[in-house]
Amino acid sequence: MASNSQTARQVAKVSTGIDTMDRMIGGIPNGSVILLTGRPGSGFDIFAQQTLFNSARDGNCKVLYATVDRPPEDIETEMTSRKWDIQSLMADKKWSFLDAYSIRSNERKGVSGKKYLLDSFTGIPSSLQVGTWSAIDTLTYLLESLEYATFMGVLDELIRSAREKGGLHYLLLVQGLQEQKVVTSIAHMADGLINFKLDPEQAEAYGNLRIVKLRMAHHVTRLIPYRITEGGLSIETVTRVT
Repeated sequence: MASNSQTARQVAKVSTGIDTMDRMIGGIPNGSVILLTGRPGSGFDIFAQQTLFNSARDGNCKVLYATVDRPPEDIETEMTSRKWDIQSLMADKKWSFLDAYSIRSNERKGVSGKKYLLDSFTGIPSSLQVGTWSAIDTLTYLLESLEYATFMGVLDELIRSAREKGGLHYLLLVQGLQEQKVVTSIAHMADGLINFKLDPEQAEAYGNLRIVKLRMAHHVTRLIPYRITEGGLSIETVTRVT
């Protein structure tokens, strides 16, 4: 049986740190695992980094950011280019990277086996503490490397940990690289599914994020226009007409 504090965490909603979006949807339920999907360049990774950075900067959480597809240095450089002072958060131990990219690279070189990647992934749920939010960027290689049953078992543990300890936990997935059955299974288990899609008719990086599913939120705005700028992802209040 959940304690009163656990129940309170599950009922409460937390801010994304993007004011316009928070006004539209009222925040995201605390203790949620959210699947973010999109094509490369659509901004789903920027959304994860931006919302986690805002929350850590404002003192609402600490962040564990697991990098699988790229080295942590690349993500750190991109965040710095957007004027997000990630170095200060790291120095204050409010942001830490889990470098699964190096483990993956060593596996490809034959230096280490898949067990090291599996251990780093399966250890994430148990390593989360109250007040720690997280992201796995991305699931693509993990789904290619790990057995389906193993992956889904870890996802189940992550959801259970999120319920007990609260926070937001993002799973990033590149659209179009996995079998639809696998994607549907993950979306079914996750607390939320948000898809990012750029408009090919627009000259600039403009598109819509679609909230396909969100726990305890049945009447939120489902289609939200956004724009990718030098400072990150900006939510627009008016849909453009081409």
